[in-house]
Amino acid sequence: MYVTKKIPTLLLAALVLLLAHHSKASPAEYPELSFKAFKVNIPVYIFGIQKDSAATYNDTVHYEIKGVRFGKGEGVLPNVDQPSKEKNSPFEVLATAMYYYRQKDVAKVKDLFDKASHNALSEVMPGQKLDSFVNIMANVKSVKIVMAFEYQNGVVCLTDFEGMGILPVYFSVNNNKYYLSSLKDNKPTMYNIMVYLKANPKPFLPAKIVEVPDTLKQDTLSNMVFKISTPGNYLVIGEDKPGTPVFLLCKDNQAPDINPADQIIKFTAQSHNFVDPGKMHFIAFESNYPVNDIYPVMIAHAQKFSVYVKK
Repeated sequence: MYVTKKIPTLLLAALVLLLAHHSKASPAEYPELSFKAFKVNIPVYIFGIQKDSAATYNDTVHYEIKGVRFGKGEGVLPNVDQPSKEKNSPFEVLATAMYYYRQKDVAKVKDLFDKASHNALSEVMPGQKLDSFVNIMANVKSVKIVMAFEYQNGVVCLTDFEGMGILPVYFSVNNNKYYLSSLKDNKPTMYNIMVYLKANPKPFLPAKIVEVPDTLKQDTLSNMVFKISTPGNYLVIGEDKPGTPVFLLCKDNQAPDINPADQIIKFTAQSHNFVDPGKMHFIAFESNYPVNDIYPVMIAHAQKFSVYVKK
């Protein structure tokens, strides 16, 4: 009898302990922040890159920074169930900010900024503009830190907000505590790195010629058809001459592509598209980002062809 009465009591105690264990909120796991020196080498021909002569050598902008770059599946910010009062890392502060954005608590978001930024924040996003921004941020479901590095006496996190793309989030540091902060920045460094990350440049590939006329005439539209290897990439056509502007930049399935099929880009041309008559030498290559001008590396990885332009 003693044993049979005791068993339910022991089971009940074990159940209570188990429930108590699971009722405790697990601490959020934030991406690890480390400050290690590494280089970011950015081709100058990526569309949108700002000129930075002091850092440019051989058609490449070279930056050496201290921070961390997260790969695929890394740097994901947890969606916390409750805000943190600590400010031990920029990721912790940003996760707390996202919590308050989802609550649409503008005052609490402002409290995460350093005091020096309060006036600037009111000027940049007064009243309804700030409320509108908070509403946008409240709908962001996932946040990924792409890169974080020391910058202008603080830390900048280049952050991929779902549905908004990569945006910079700057933090000031005071006594090893991190605060959201506004930043007046006239240097091209952060902007160029952000453009580079958005472009995610892959090597150029030669485009395959499907149909190209021998001659272009002034009163006749002629088809040009090329095949690329990856859906959604760009077809780039230009003269076989470094420093010349791109003649055609066409994203797969967007104008002037008139072929609905993926990877087949078709457009029309005639001689009035060109200034001078005569035989012209072209290159055609594939890129996963837009470019404006022709560089030697593009010529080295392109398909070459010639067309006679007749006026």
